[in-house]
Amino acid sequence: MSLFGNKPKFCDETLTCRICGKPFVYPAEQQEFFAAKGVTAKPTTCPECKKAQKVNADAEKKQLLQQALRDPSVRKYYRCSWCGKTFTVTAAPAYWERMCQRSGASPCPLCNPELWKLPPFAEDLQLNKALGLPK
Repeated sequence: MSLFGNKPKFCDETLTCRICGKPFVYPAEQQEFFAAKGVTAKPTTCPECKKAQKVNADAEKKQLLQQALRDPSVRKYYRCSWCGKTFTVTAAPAYWERMCQRSGASPCPLCNPELWKLPPFAEDLQLNKALGLPK
């Protein structure tokens, strides 16, 4: 912001993707949008590489869940801190453990259904249903 209270002007910027090395445009509209939210970091990957990363991550998550259905040793079981029933988390166990450490609770799908609708745990909710959990 300038001394006279004017908004900073944004213009399209050409950046280089850290994955493929190709140049891509960071549009002024996006810069203004993110600046309004307080985000100052510039993107480091082009839209194509970002999309490919998401597709790969989704495929890995599906593969892990299918493996968990077949192989019980892959599953990580937890006990609900509210009702004491057992349930499993496979898609994001590290994220789950950090969240539980911060909140001091590890609710099962029955005790906190809203939490289990969130993207990291939605697939785990399906897995728990398939396994007949929580028990």
